[in-house]
Amino acid sequence: ANPKNDYAKICFIEREVYDSSRFPWLIDYLKKCQRDSTTDYKFYFYTTRAALFAMLSKFKESYEELTLALPLVSNLKPRNATNLYFEVEVLNTLAACGKMLFYKNPKKMIELCENFLAKCDDTHPKRPDAYYAMATAYMSGEYDNEDMVSKYYKMGLEAEKNQLPFYLPYGNSMNKNLIETTMILRQQKQNHNNN
Repeated sequence: ANPKNDYAKICFIEREVYDSSRFPWLIDYLKKCQRDSTTDYKFYFYTTRAALFAMLSKFKESYEELTLALPLVSNLKPRNATNLYFEVEVLNTLAACGKMLFYKNPKKMIELCENFLAKCDDTHPKRPDAYYAMATAYMSGEYDNEDMVSKYYKMGLEAEKNQLPFYLPYGNSMNKNLIETTMILRQQKQNHNNN
């Protein structure tokens, strides 16, 4: 199989994905791309299909696609910063769909983020969000730890300062928004309990 064929399909999909009236057709087209692909790009067809399902509020279908994508991104070679972050992103999106292993056991997310952070440089555009993902993992299950949430949230804010000018101001981060909202709600609850 020729990787250029998958790359051409990705370029075509990226152009078409902005037209929501094309989503049903694109979902079918992506299924065909999944079957035909034998390259490392195969994960893209699953994650994009999952995103389209999510935009159509079909979260069960989105979750199923992401579950299929996870082993594909987990096996991407080389295990460089970019490929490690693809895995972080799939886990984050799975969490957003509602049921995810790292909310029951955040160890996997923390481990992935640590691996990513060890391999990326200080200016990597996803470095802040990796810290925010770790903070989010520390908000759940047996790992619920406000000190660690605060620590990694602050590290994310610091990492934003190292971004290259092209990436500033730092974009919207699902993890950062979740942490900030949770911190506000906890503070409100504490204020209410004190009154």
